[in-house]
Amino acid sequence: MHEFERFRKRILMGHYAKSALIAAAIGLAGAGLAVFAFHLIAPALAVWGAICAGAILSGGTFALLALANRPTDKEIALRIDRELGLRERCATMVEFQGSEGVFAERQREDAKERLASKPSKALKLRVSIAALLALAVAGGGFAGSLFSPQRFPADAKARQYEDESGSGEEPSPEDPDPSQGEEGEDPSQQNPLEDRIKDIIDDLQKDLEGEEGQEAREQMGEKAKEEVDEAVDDANTKEEIGEALKNQEDQALQDLGQALLDGNNDAVNDAMNELSDELNEPQTPEELSERMQDIADQINDALEEAKENGANPEDGLYKALEQLAQELQEQSEQLQQSQQEGQEGEEEQQQAMQESQEAADESIDEAKQEIMQEVMQQNSNEKAGEEAKQQIDQMVQEGQQGQQQGQGQEGQGQEGQQGQGQGEQPGEGAGSGHETERHTDTIYTKDGETEYGDVINDYQGDAAEDADQIGDDDLTDTQGDYFNNLYGQGEGL
Repeated sequence: MHEFERFRKRILMGHYAKSALIAAAIGLAGAGLAVFAFHLIAPALAVWGAICAGAILSGGTFALLALANRPTDKEIALRIDRELGLRERCATMVEFQGSEGVFAERQREDAKERLASKPSKALKLRVSIAALLALAVAGGGFAGSLFSPQRFPADAKARQYEDESGSGEEPSPEDPDPSQGEEGEDPSQQNPLEDRIKDIIDDLQKDLEGEEGQEAREQMGEKAKEEVDEAVDDANTKEEIGEALKNQEDQALQDLGQALLDGNNDAVNDAMNELSDELNEPQTPEELSERMQDIADQINDALEEAKENGANPEDGLYKALEQLAQELQEQSEQLQQSQQEGQEGEEEQQQAMQESQEAADESIDEAKQEIMQEVMQQNSNEKAGEEAKQQIDQMVQEGQQGQQQGQGQEGQGQEGQQGQGQGEQPGEGAGSGHETERHTDTIYTKDGETEYGDVINDYQGDAAEDADQIGDDDLTDTQGDYFNNLYGQGEGL
């Protein structure tokens, strides 16, 4: 049976490989479904869910196919006979394996000789195309499930509400979301300055509606513009903080202050990079610690001065600089503490110093991004204020123009009434009704002045000559009646 075992192992190897492919395909498919399901239920557990689902399904499938469905020796012998052309010698050998007798022994010897003459590689290991296709499809499905949409975790929501409201309870649908503004608005989309400017414009509109005096309207407009300027100043802090930073000793902080006053983000970027370079200049941990503490102190002094001058401590620009000063101070204290704990080796000192510089660079970079964002917002606030003041000027001017137009229409009405009254007065020798004196009105041409009646007489004469040339008496009579009705009887007619 030694020769039979060679072929048996090869056939079982192919069977196990096929079972493994099918098991891997089913495991990947199950893992993909698990990832998709956990993304909708509990995204944090998606990885473990996929691992468990894949392991259970693939392991169970392999056990079912490879072990429970393993081919028997008789099935293996039949396949050997079929593929090697042994005419059921191997199957007969397996069937009479426990039998004794000359015939059985002779048959087994014959089968062994036939098997010994055949290499085990003569049996081809066939790979299942269907199993490979299933594995490819399952792998693609698993990869796609990794990008399936995730639902916001309930526990993360609870932590969010706990951080913002002090309790882990989720608000009811009737209550506004703590992370949202009034009526569920996104805080990033809210702008108190816009609301305040709108209120100023609305109040001015109401005041102007009942006021006709131009001087009073202009005074209302100037007052409204002062209120707009005050609203912008309250919303912005870059002027107060910029002036305070310019009063400090550090050159980088002075440059940052000027950049804030100019509202120039390019200059802000340069100043913050200059500040980072200053912290890379110290050669010893002691020098670096002192430098970070010095910069933190100067920033805090500038913020205190800006606060005294009216800067709002809740402003984003104020908070960004305050956070930077706090982080630099903490890094300075940590560096001092590491020195006091006995890290006296040169290599250890350089390592601690490098870590502190990297941490300082990171803090400065984060502060730079926040400062530049606040500068953009405060520049937008100033632009909104200028646009509001232009609108106020237009509102005042529109009232003035409307008043002037009303006065102009009143004057035209009076002139029209006077003209109508004069026209109703009969002139000397004039008739009544539609008959008027043809020589009472004068027109001016390039040839000098003339009378309307003379012009009409000329037109009537030309028309009469044309009608005579045509020879149409009805046309002649119609033209005569037209000119008589237009301006009375023509001369000589």
